[in-house]
Amino acid sequence: MTAVVKFVFRFWLLFLAFLLLGWLFFYGIATWNLLGELPSTQQLENPKFHQASEIYSTDGKIIGTYYTENRINVEYNEIPQNLVNALIATEDKRYHNHSGIDFRGLARAVVGVFTGGKGGASTITQQLTKMLFTERRSGNKFKAIKQKLKEWVMAVRLERLYTKEEIITMYFNQYDFFYSAVGVYNASRVYFGKNLSDLTLEECATLVAMFKSPVSYNPIKNPKKSKGRRNTVMALMRNTGYISSFEYDSLKAIPLKVVKSDISEGNEYAAYFREHIRGFMRKWAKENDYNLYTDGLKIYTSIDSKMQREAEKAMTRHLQKELQPAFEKEWKKRKNGPFDFQTDSKEEEAMSLKKILYVGMRRSERYQKVYYRQKNLLNSYDEVKRIKKPYDMQLDSLEKYKGALHQKEFDLKLLKGKDTLKYFEESLIDKYQDDFDDLLSQYEHYQDEVYDLKEDLNEAKREYQELLKPFDDSMKVVFSKKIKMKVFSWKRGRTITKSMSPLDSIFYHKKFLRGGLLSVDASTGYVKAWVGGINYKHFKYDHIKAKRQVGSTFKPFIYAAAIEHGMDPETVIMNKEITFYKGEYGIPESWTPANSGAKNLEYELISLKTGLAKSINWVAAGLTKKMGVYTAIEFARRFGIKGRLEPVPSICLGTADVSLWEMVGAYTAFSNNGERFEPVTLLRIEDKNGKLLYETNPKKHKVLSESTASQMMDIMEGNTTRFDDNGRLIQGTGYRLRTGKSYGGYPAKVKISGKTGTTQSSSDGWYIGISNNIVTGVWVGCEDRSAHFRNGALGQGANMALPIWGYYMQDFIK
Repeated sequence: MTAVVKFVFRFWLLFLAFLLLGWLFFYGIATWNLLGELPSTQQLENPKFHQASEIYSTDGKIIGTYYTENRINVEYNEIPQNLVNALIATEDKRYHNHSGIDFRGLARAVVGVFTGGKGGASTITQQLTKMLFTERRSGNKFKAIKQKLKEWVMAVRLERLYTKEEIITMYFNQYDFFYSAVGVYNASRVYFGKNLSDLTLEECATLVAMFKSPVSYNPIKNPKKSKGRRNTVMALMRNTGYISSFEYDSLKAIPLKVVKSDISEGNEYAAYFREHIRGFMRKWAKENDYNLYTDGLKIYTSIDSKMQREAEKAMTRHLQKELQPAFEKEWKKRKNGPFDFQTDSKEEEAMSLKKILYVGMRRSERYQKVYYRQKNLLNSYDEVKRIKKPYDMQLDSLEKYKGALHQKEFDLKLLKGKDTLKYFEESLIDKYQDDFDDLLSQYEHYQDEVYDLKEDLNEAKREYQELLKPFDDSMKVVFSKKIKMKVFSWKRGRTITKSMSPLDSIFYHKKFLRGGLLSVDASTGYVKAWVGGINYKHFKYDHIKAKRQVGSTFKPFIYAAAIEHGMDPETVIMNKEITFYKGEYGIPESWTPANSGAKNLEYELISLKTGLAKSINWVAAGLTKKMGVYTAIEFARRFGIKGRLEPVPSICLGTADVSLWEMVGAYTAFSNNGERFEPVTLLRIEDKNGKLLYETNPKKHKVLSESTASQMMDIMEGNTTRFDDNGRLIQGTGYRLRTGKSYGGYPAKVKISGKTGTTQSSSDGWYIGISNNIVTGVWVGCEDRSAHFRNGALGQGANMALPIWGYYMQDFIK
């Protein structure tokens, strides 16, 4: 009996001593940093989770993220129960019965470190501490033990600070599943193309299988191993009672199905739009002390995800399958095609092409990287910019005074040309003359200042060019050497590898037609689709805000002015040749525009509606001559056209350079009862907790009366219909939308108002169409205006741009 008592006494004494030593050991690690510094309580309470900022469409879809780690955090109640069960069954079946350390697996963990075995049995909490605070497991076994002991202490502390559910949630949010998918939310999007809540049980098991190794058991890289591990996870779920044997037997036979979705910043979906938003967000975040890439901001935009996808598909369908092949066929046998320099001299043609390619070289990323390391060049160019800024300001003022002079001169001529003058008009002539003399004096003053600044600017440019030339020459040598290059192709994948010089690659890329599409809800100003180009990876220049000659899409502004001045769609006018004579509006020579079509209607009485439907240049010129160039410009300004509009007669044919952004915004006034919205892309910004940080207030401007807007919609509807004009059947330039074309077939009951536009030499093709209060503008052309179709029928807006509009709108208005 005494021996038994002694044994029991010694057993409990040793047991208590072991507990005391264990407690002292862990207390020493935690309190006295025996194994080195541990994270503070504050760090444990607020671990660093770099959370991606999310961009949302109006229909609640994530269209992109900005990140250093592409993580979107979820709450515990958003995680499917099957995912939680699979994790616990596989990684830590006693999860709910320990406080951070599973002592039954402790011995196996220590032995595993020394023997190199697979033992370990780390708990979910320990694995989380490793993800949060251990950058990489040491190859040194003693250091590895030290790391492990630290993780035990931190695991216990985490269990005190957080609930089991919070730990599980952090675990799922922290894990890196590869392919830019940090956290289980993005993993479900990347591997299955669906929301987390929609995952099936076998899909949950596939994700949990990756916790053992996101590479070895990756369903994309190693589908066979992934399926095997997935079935192992489901077997463990069966063993722990989460699923039945019947469920396991039926589920393990299901094939592994994955859909690799690219959610990285490099994916092409809404790429140009995301870069547009990034530009605003960078500035906003800096001004408001936020980090765009780590603070998990929620950015709500105006884009409709379906309309955006259809817009991109429409652009690709027409350019890839129809227009680019026709373009290449037309220029196939021409050495420098598709460039047309309108010269018979081969030397001049070669020189012009080199000039274009060298400009492209200087704009390239390869050139810029080297250029911006040349301090002497940068300093010299800073001097050019310093002089150029006031020069441009003075030149702009000079142009304004020049325009005002022409306007006053025009007013004087009108008065002096009258046979009889009213009593007040005689004094008005004197006033106008005094105003003209004052303006002329100011104009001459600015002329002198501009002249002096121009001399200084030319000298600064000369010095800069002297420094640039040797650098430029050395870069030309570099750009002439053949290397393997990744270039754009309309083939699947959009990228191919070719052996060519960088200069050849510039020429190669310039042969591709580019495009832009902007779609706006006229009733709100919300941008519903934004396609800035054909491929962001290879062509980063965004054509939405790029300025190009607008052609006949400018004419509706002239017609709107005519309606406001008392005309209507049925007003009859003589379609006759119009001439602006030398000196009018300062033009050096007389100018008579030619018609590009509708020859059968020349010198005939036609309605105003017919004039626009057939896009007759004589009519637009006649209206402009009658109302004045400055009236045309004033109306364009009303519509929100802000760029330079030269006060010359040819402006009535759309010789001005204007962006899609401004043109589509302008056309919203026709559809919205005469009120124009400035296009809106960003609606609001919230922080990661849903607190409102910023909200956009759309800006609306009254442009036309409701009556004028309604009549303009009627006139522009003639563009896509057939109608009677005094016994003649008129067919608009956009009528092909009603035909059996693959992009057409729109029934008569669908109202479409629009305008085609084509510029000189077919360098630019436009179509702006309005239906169901959606205004959509499309532009197509090459990067350089000297590259274009030779055949006018192929290069017109009705063939280049209109089909994209037709494909895009088919699902929304038919």
